[in-house]
Amino acid sequence: DFDAAYSGLSLSKYWTYDGSFTTPPCTEAVDWYVLQESATASRGQIQAFAAAMGWTSAGGNFRPPQPLNGRTVRGCAVTRAEQMSAKVRGTTTVSVSDAAAFAKNKPFLELAMRGALSSLLSVPEENIEVTAALQPEGAARRLSTPIPILSHVITIPSDAPATVPTATVVANSISALTPQSLGLNVTARMPAAVGFTITVSAISKPTTDLAPWYPYSAGAWSNSAASANPICSAGQMQSPVDLPTCGLKLARSAIATSWGSHEVELINSGHGVQATVTGTGGKMQALGASYTLVQCHWHWGSEHTVALAQKAMVAHCVHTKDGEAGRYGVLGVLYELSETADALLSSFEDSLPAMPSSSSGRRLAGNTVTSSFKGPLAFDQIHAGLSLTEYWSYSGSFTTPPCTEAVDWFVLQNYAKISPSQLQKFKTAMGWEQAGGNFRPPQELHGRIIEGCEEWTVGGAGRERPGFIAMLVMGAALSLSRR
Repeated sequence: DFDAAYSGLSLSKYWTYDGSFTTPPCTEAVDWYVLQESATASRGQIQAFAAAMGWTSAGGNFRPPQPLNGRTVRGCAVTRAEQMSAKVRGTTTVSVSDAAAFAKNKPFLELAMRGALSSLLSVPEENIEVTAALQPEGAARRLSTPIPILSHVITIPSDAPATVPTATVVANSISALTPQSLGLNVTARMPAAVGFTITVSAISKPTTDLAPWYPYSAGAWSNSAASANPICSAGQMQSPVDLPTCGLKLARSAIATSWGSHEVELINSGHGVQATVTGTGGKMQALGASYTLVQCHWHWGSEHTVALAQKAMVAHCVHTKDGEAGRYGVLGVLYELSETADALLSSFEDSLPAMPSSSSGRRLAGNTVTSSFKGPLAFDQIHAGLSLTEYWSYSGSFTTPPCTEAVDWFVLQNYAKISPSQLQKFKTAMGWEQAGGNFRPPQELHGRIIEGCEEWTVGGAGRERPGFIAMLVMGAALSLSRR
């Protein structure tokens, strides 16, 4: 009896908007209606469904919320923004023909501007200060905005984080305002101008309130996670990517590393485990370029996939690029499960720092925990026994915010071994069990070329690789051969 699904719930109270399927192929042809009242289920029922559906390691079988991109969600007679504006609606006619009239209406003007900016900028009202003041005679004729009674002075604190809207953003938002949108009944008799001094204070949320990095959300990484950057979703050279299986590997010059053994600082950043070189790191030479080692860190599962298959874990060894400030080189080593333990990991697996947590036990990304292990760590053992002439390479980005697109990627095509007990120790230390791991999934190629295969096999087991189809069509006349 499907009607029982909404038994007892109001069918006149619901949200509605234009959207898509929430699972692939994500077809954008859906009229959504979501009841505002919630049904109830017993704890036993929830557990029974969770056990049947599975996906416990992923935290559930759900897709997180996506950006609205200008769409309107209908269903509320009065939204929060309208409630804020309602504070000044129906007030006395605003007139600034003299100082006394201005003084009387000053609180309403300031309140209206705070509410409007809060809505426009998605900034809490408490983070916005507005001070209204009469402008000098004639100022009304000098205002550059299309609102003849409003001027603005923008103040952004010098110590404000990157998440504070720029002066230009605030100014453009103000320019879009009208007295009517502020809920003010403005008369035409205004010989003077009202100016607003607006200060947007530091609006970066405390660490505990930032959106988590995992499970990956393009919207969060672009807007609300620590180190968020719009390029995380808008970039055209993002990493990781899905790598092709080679039918014939490309003959390439070997990557050379002289990393040596170094004292390290072994930390848990809240996002993963990282071994940072103390002092100056060793060198890596690849494809004619030289790089200096800074640190190696680990993700479970792997971030790059091979023919859509994810490996158990990956090490990323991050370098600065010699002679090119602001560019980097990363060597990726994929791990697959084996009965054989990895020698390098064995040297510190029992000293892994735990995930940072608050007094309440909540995991905090942004704090760090440092291990008592100081090394020395023989970094060259990371790729011991693996061929340095067989690797994929391409231009990409960091795989964590701020997603900087300035990375030369080198991923070895042969896999290191990790035992189940080693993998469990790393998973326990790094956390993110409910997210299914601390990895970002593959991103679109956007026309980039992945070097490393003389001939490649598509997707494995007959599957096609996303972002790879166009390349295959172009290469069809070459029998999938790239020379």
